[in-house]
Amino acid sequence: MDVKTAFLNGELDEEIYMEQPEGFIVPGQENKVCKLVKSLYGLKQAPRQWHEKFDKIEQYTSNPDKTHWSAIERLLRYLKGTVNYGIHYSGLPTVLEGYSDANWISDSDETKSTSGFVFTLGGGAVAWKSSKQTLITRSTMEAEMVALELAGGEAEWLRVC
Repeated sequence: MDVKTAFLNGELDEEIYMEQPEGFIVPGQENKVCKLVKSLYGLKQAPRQWHEKFDKIEQYTSNPDKTHWSAIERLLRYLKGTVNYGIHYSGLPTVLEGYSDANWISDSDETKSTSGFVFTLGGGAVAWKSSKQTLITRSTMEAEMVALELAGGEAEWLRVC
C-alpha cells in the first residue's frame, strides 16, 4: 500500500473547486478554478473518502475470486524461486561504519538544508536516510553539524541493536 499517496485514491461524492495551483495557472484563464475529480491530500474530506474506498474493497481476504488466487500463486512461485537469495557481506571485519553529509540550501526557493547518512557493516549498507532538516541552518558548518546529530542518533540506535 502506498501511504504517501493514499488520500489521492478517494472518490469525491460532492463537487469541490479549488484555485489553480501556483505555477500551473493557464495564461488567459487566470480567473478560472479547477474542479476536483479525486480526493486531494490536505482536503478535509480526504481521510473519510479514502476510508470509504478502502472499506468497500473488503483488502480481498473475505471473498477472494479467481484472479486473486492466481496472483497469490504467482507470488508464491516467485518467492520459492528466490529462497536462496540474500545479502552477502564480504570477508571484511564486521565493523559498523557511518558516513554523513549535508548540503546547505542549494536552491534559493528552499529554506532548509538536506541531511543524509549511510551505515555499513562488513561492507554492506544496513541503514541509510536522506531528508530535509527540521530546522533552518545559517551556514554549511551548521548544516553539517545537524546532519551529524541525525547520524549520531541512528548510530546509537544501531549500536544497541
